[in-house]
Amino acid sequence: RLSSLLMRSAPVICIDNVERPIRGDFICSTLTQQTVTARVLGFSKMVDLPTSSTVLATGNNLSFMGDMTRRALLCRIDPQCERPDSLKFSKNLHEWVPAHRHELIGAALTVLRAYHVAGRPSVGLKPYGSFEEWSGLVRPGLVWLGEADPCDTRTRIEENDPVSAELSAVLALWFAAFGPNSKTTAEVIEACQYPIHADLKHALLEVAVSSRNADMVDSKRLGKYLKKYAGRIE
Repeated sequence: RLSSLLMRSAPVICIDNVERPIRGDFICSTLTQQTVTARVLGFSKMVDLPTSSTVLATGNNLSFMGDMTRRALLCRIDPQCERPDSLKFSKNLHEWVPAHRHELIGAALTVLRAYHVAGRPSVGLKPYGSFEEWSGLVRPGLVWLGEADPCDTRTRIEENDPVSAELSAVLALWFAAFGPNSKTTAEVIEACQYPIHADLKHALLEVAVSSRNADMVDSKRLGKYLKKYAGRIE
């Protein structure tokens, strides 16, 4: 579906009412590469597609997994009531925004122009890898005006990443059990049979449970899991 929208050159792609953590190689590539390659459905034909679309996702308490955590910014709306669909507003944005579109675009461009004319002064922000152009103009332009850094929302995204949470638990319990000493997967699984390492066993079952025995850690799955995240700092 995502590649079909890219084939149509959709300026905005909105993934609505997301209920599961957002992840996937193709959407990650779409957000950080200038082009992606996709297959035309029904044909043995590959096409190169430009990725000049703005990708949005909506949902309640959105979460992101794996590499998606560094490719997303969060905008949270809290209606502070039980039934937000019953709220009354002074403006109907479906009507007001199109009617004032020229004013809104003019205001946005004025912000960027003012920051550029001022010489793009440094506001002490860390780089945002893969999004350098946006991070060098739009982001510091807002902070220069006294607004919040949009990248501050990445902290919440990373904290809610299930992959990161699992890996943090494994690393902490692993180090508590073995310290800096090297261990084979067989030695780790054997150690998990003792009650003193029950917490480590539980953490490893979350990432490498045996398909034959729900109370056993699978050595091959554990080996693949460790290999996948080898060298990663968490």
